[in-house]
Amino acid sequence: VEAQPTWTAKDVASGLGDRTRDPALHCRLLFGSTELPPGVPLADAGVCDGSELTMVITAALRVVTASDDGTTKIWNADSGDCVGTLDATQPGKPVVAAGFSPDSQQVVTALAEGGAAIWEVSSGRRLHTLEVPGDAAVASAVFSPDGTWVLTASDDGAARIWSVETGECVRKLAGHLSAVRAAAFSPDGARAVTASGDATAKLWDVKSCECLRTLRGHGFIVRSAVFSSDGTRVLTASDDGTAKIWCAETGECTHTLKGHRYGVYSAVFSPDGAQILTVSADSTIRLWCANAGKCSQTLDGLPLGGVRSAVYSSDGELMLTASYDCSARIWSAESGQCIRLLDGHTDFVNSAAFSQ
Repeated sequence: VEAQPTWTAKDVASGLGDRTRDPALHCRLLFGSTELPPGVPLADAGVCDGSELTMVITAALRVVTASDDGTTKIWNADSGDCVGTLDATQPGKPVVAAGFSPDSQQVVTALAEGGAAIWEVSSGRRLHTLEVPGDAAVASAVFSPDGTWVLTASDDGAARIWSVETGECVRKLAGHLSAVRAAAFSPDGARAVTASGDATAKLWDVKSCECLRTLRGHGFIVRSAVFSSDGTRVLTASDDGTAKIWCAETGECTHTLKGHRYGVYSAVFSPDGAQILTVSADSTIRLWCANAGKCSQTLDGLPLGGVRSAVYSSDGELMLTASYDCSARIWSAESGQCIRLLDGHTDFVNSAAFSQ
């Protein structure tokens, strides 16, 4: 394409045809190693006659949200547009969690009134329904790092591992004295961590289903539990108003993060393990130094009733929150500013997750 000096990067993309207008793709125009802003004329960016530009086309970053309105929605993170809605497994029944597979081709959803489901993103087709005995409510569902398993946490006090290929339950992690609120795999997929209403978290060997250790120290329900990206630490969030960092090898609590006025719904490590992101019923987001256990920033002015969950993008540049005001928000991790509102649900948004 021969571009004119008055063209912008957006004009160049349009000149390349229909492929660059596909909402599932993200286009970046480079002048050397510098990305050109979409709305700036080429001449103003230093492009002159004879300059060569490179268009880089990648899959657009997507977001999946789960809501009490009974729907799961998929969004283009760049534009904020909703690009798909998955038909409800149980129409009108709350969807409490949703997440992408590692290749972003599938989504798993957890249902408040029993079971989970695996979906094909491209077609919106339900591939498997994961039926928990007794129709126990499922509080969370996540894929394994290699995408071959799904791990669910349910109100019957157990976590279960399911085959993505067949939809069959292959292992059960049982030992908690109350509902399991969340479950997550370690980065290598060899271990799992569970969070429970019995105020503990447990570490498990995935292959043997043996409980390796129990993490005790919270004073109330443990809402979430995750591993750090290197698998050496575990982070828990509790209704006692704190988050705790634990050594995954010894089970020792190394830091307690205090500062929220009400229960902490969610806590996650940044991809590099240096920062921690917590969200609370006190309607604040807090950023913490993971090594020191100290709060470095507080983001206020969030919806009353609180933020239900928060995650980082895989590159650590963005944060994503799900709120009780029926929306999700994308934030700059560097500035702490909200840069995009995902608005379209008609009831509480319980979870939001980025594609990989």
